[in-house]
Amino acid sequence: MSPPEGRLSEHSIFHDTSSPSPHLYHVFEEAVHKYGAKEAVVALHQEPHLYAEFLDIGPSKGPGLRWTYNNVHRAVLRLAWSLEAHGVQKGDVVTTFVPNGIEWCVIVWACWRIGAVFTPMSMRNLSNATETKYMLESAATKVLIVANADTASKVDELASQAGLDLKLRVVADPSGASDSWASFSSLISLNGTSGGSLTKRQATQLADTDGAIIFFTAVVYPAGVFTPAAMLNSLVNERCNETVLVPTMLYALLNIMAEQNIAKLNHLRSVALGGSSVSEKNLEDCSTNLGSDLVCAGYGMSEGMPMRPLLFKTATEAVIHNSPCCGEVGLGCSVKICSPGTTTAVPINVAGELHMSGPSVISGYLGGRNKEDFYVEDGKQWFKSGDQAVMDEQNRIAIVGRYKDMIIRGGENLSPNAMERVLNIMDGIEAHVVGTEDEVAGENLTGKVLKDKLAQIVKEHRAEATVPQTSTAEREDSSSGGSSHIVTTTWASLLGIRPEDLDPEAQTASFADSINMMRFRQKIKQETGKTLTIEQVLGSTIAEQITLLDHQAGPSHGVSARPPPEYRPGGPTANDMVHCFGDEEKAAATRKVVEGVLDPHGLKWDNVSDVFPAWGNGQAIFTQKRALSWGFRFVIPTKVKDRQAVRAAIEAALEKNPIHFSFFIREDGSATNRKSLALHVNLKPRKDMFDLIISYAPKPLSTVAELNQYADDYRLDTGFDSPMTRAEIVHVEETDTACIVLNINHATHDAMSLQGLFFSDLDLALTDPSSLKDHTPYKIFADTYYALGTSRPAQQGIDFHVTRLRDITSHREAASWPPQRAPDWLLGPRRGWVPPADAAAQGFSNPAGEPLEAPGRRSDGGGGPVSWRGGLRGLNAFRAGAGPGLTNPVVAKAALALLNVRHTGHTHALFSSLDAGRAALPFVPESLGRAADDVSPADMPGPMFQRIANLIRVDPAETVGEYLRRVQELQDGQTRHCHAPLDAICEALGPEAADMVLDTCRRQIFNWVPGLGATDRNPFKNFELLDSRTRADVGVVFFAGTGGKDGEDFVLRVIWDDANVTRAEAETWLLEYRAVLEWVVSSGKERRVGEFFSMA
Repeated sequence: MSPPEGRLSEHSIFHDTSSPSPHLYHVFEEAVHKYGAKEAVVALHQEPHLYAEFLDIGPSKGPGLRWTYNNVHRAVLRLAWSLEAHGVQKGDVVTTFVPNGIEWCVIVWACWRIGAVFTPMSMRNLSNATETKYMLESAATKVLIVANADTASKVDELASQAGLDLKLRVVADPSGASDSWASFSSLISLNGTSGGSLTKRQATQLADTDGAIIFFTAVVYPAGVFTPAAMLNSLVNERCNETVLVPTMLYALLNIMAEQNIAKLNHLRSVALGGSSVSEKNLEDCSTNLGSDLVCAGYGMSEGMPMRPLLFKTATEAVIHNSPCCGEVGLGCSVKICSPGTTTAVPINVAGELHMSGPSVISGYLGGRNKEDFYVEDGKQWFKSGDQAVMDEQNRIAIVGRYKDMIIRGGENLSPNAMERVLNIMDGIEAHVVGTEDEVAGENLTGKVLKDKLAQIVKEHRAEATVPQTSTAEREDSSSGGSSHIVTTTWASLLGIRPEDLDPEAQTASFADSINMMRFRQKIKQETGKTLTIEQVLGSTIAEQITLLDHQAGPSHGVSARPPPEYRPGGPTANDMVHCFGDEEKAAATRKVVEGVLDPHGLKWDNVSDVFPAWGNGQAIFTQKRALSWGFRFVIPTKVKDRQAVRAAIEAALEKNPIHFSFFIREDGSATNRKSLALHVNLKPRKDMFDLIISYAPKPLSTVAELNQYADDYRLDTGFDSPMTRAEIVHVEETDTACIVLNINHATHDAMSLQGLFFSDLDLALTDPSSLKDHTPYKIFADTYYALGTSRPAQQGIDFHVTRLRDITSHREAASWPPQRAPDWLLGPRRGWVPPADAAAQGFSNPAGEPLEAPGRRSDGGGGPVSWRGGLRGLNAFRAGAGPGLTNPVVAKAALALLNVRHTGHTHALFSSLDAGRAALPFVPESLGRAADDVSPADMPGPMFQRIANLIRVDPAETVGEYLRRVQELQDGQTRHCHAPLDAICEALGPEAADMVLDTCRRQIFNWVPGLGATDRNPFKNFELLDSRTRADVGVVFFAGTGGKDGEDFVLRVIWDDANVTRAEAETWLLEYRAVLEWVVSSGKERRVGEFFSMA
């Protein structure tokens, strides 16, 4: 279409300021006068009687809280009067930390009534204290209104640091809050109104849902947070006729509607989509599948909203220039589409950068940042949005791209936004288009990935926590070789070699470490019902192990099948929760916090089976810094066609591994307060819980290659305010089989429990769900850990670590590698992470935490892993000659310490390591040792691994043998005292040292992975792990392990935080690490350590 002659893409809507618009509050009072008895706000997640006695109104008739315009008006008047009585006046800033609900509505109208500035902040902002303090300080807040005592405590500290001159502090739920906080209920229970005059201000168009009150309709809050079930319930039962969604919410709704056989929501009048790129197909699905009469695509950004949306009857009508129309210029606003890099408007129907002006557009950023984005022209203040837009002859506008994301190929601008819309037309595909380097074109677009290539790449990217196990489905009887076959295939799977390559006369200690021995014992017990002690495994050959099993006539004494789990009626009592010690008040407080987390998901206390404290690593390390903190994502193609059969298998495996039916919360209700007791909340395996965890993909995928889209599908993120496990079942037409996309939070598992128990159970359940056996309850470990956490054995462990870390603050130079460029250490996408406002001032060269390289170069989803596998010939002989008891993990750890010192130039190396923690129950006195032998930690489905800070002195004058023996001695002590609570260690060291210890535990990690050399073999019968990603909140992880027939094959792998480290750096470090290992093994035990540092 050619543009009309001389017509430019600029348009303004004149507003006559000589006749000012009524104040927003006057509009509200007019609605109260006309519609006072009608419902204004419905909060389905709040109690019907909430605040009723304080307002002298009757309780709502439910379900949920239901207030009329009169009710809201009464509360607003009383709150406004109370605020004014405390000196709050026009221009004062009122900052809130409250969730969706009635309080929000009352506060905003009270602020507008007296002319105060309403500044709502997300509760999640509190996870970043530095940023929140900066915002409070910059806003010069005069009034703070928060949700509860926990929030009040956090905000109190920040307010003090910011030096705020507060007039009033208000808390909605005052339970446990200090006397300096007034309760919200007390402020709305006072009588009287303010007679102050109202400031005349122009009415602006509201973007938030609460703006619907202005237009005399009721606002419905389905829940405190979005869940598809709660949203659908409100749309159906409340017969809502208008709603605003983002595309992912749309498809979540359509999915649950399909499961409940709901065809359409015929009462829906209009649906507006926004929040991300909106396609014609998205709008079409709103009309044809959701059932809306009218659809629209909205546009807005934090900096301004110069347009008002337009409603269309069909998606086709809404499209201009192949993109959905997002509206037309609003009252008093101006828009022009400019040639990039200029302020000159382009002709109609020509794409350019959207510039905006008007009363709803900001005039600058706080602190004067990015001044180049603002300019004054023709007496108007303009803002350059960075969005690529087009305007048609009717002055309608569509967003067609984003300039900062533009791919330049051979001098041609290619819009990722446009290409995503084309790809998203295809059923089952969620596309994200990015540019990749191309020698000829500069940048190119990858539009097709073949199955074989994808499989090669994703297998290389399997999660490094993965340690394969022989499938429990591969059961053998005496006709197939009996004990001989089971023993050899189990060891072969663990070592990553063929069974025929095993030497039956080799001593176990010569090719397996303690972790693989535990896994071997667990697998033998799972396969045969017989038990080998750790001493029997350690001191025997493979042939001798076969003989020992053959001589056991049947299952070992004391080993018996447990009956199916039975669950008490109701939730746990004070005596069931070890952290309560029978205290009913503490139990009631725990129940209140738990119910607050469960309620948004439609769950109650009766759904809870167990509540128990987290282990040491979970307590000290596992907090939420972003939406996907500590998530593991697995893509698992199965050999099963029937999706219902796959669901049944998942349900069976989950039931036997109940920690995956859980939430991970803090005792104070937060997800970020490390000092508050962390709790696992296990739920009973009922249908409503299965429905919450397991879903079906709305549409099938054509090929296996398309599964790649699930690698970073944020719908399956498992935040700390949601169940720790999510599974989606996808049908793949190419193979005519079902695939499982599984997201499991690391708070529920470690490598042994995930691979050896849950995945093995899933494999067996895909054959026969009824054949699974119970595991030893993980609660035994958790309760023991907490109950004995202050015992003498625990204190001995604390003393061991404190003694070795006492002078850690004298070794800050040791903490300088790897270098930190961005705030925090986070593997994978930083979705939901908020950078500190003063990050640049703190000296970070990458303050926004952006990835340093293009996607193809990144650790998360990049072009192949950074890894090496090769033989260290003579390794076994070197270990034997260096001294008794020297293990491969210590050789690898000592080498990493040398690499650290080479980079820092310091006398000590400082990094963290992981210990599996499954040798025995923690802190059990020696007198009970034998009695506890029958309780196997290896069979407990839950996390036990601990993170340990290593401060290792590197003495150039020492011989290599002396150095390795010293590191082995350190390792033996760390293993013996691995369960010493990290928080208690930090407390004993003091705040400054504690901060260094915790930073060490996140910055650099050494992870010895038994069986790392076996990751190229699929140990499962009914599925494979096609892809997996780890989103741990850590920086750089060095993985090491062994494999091969004689155990002399070494495997190294590096993963890294893309905002802090580049691929080139990781590749260099891997080569250096390999060189150090080779030097250590080839040097001989009498060589001086200092000779290493003299090497070129």
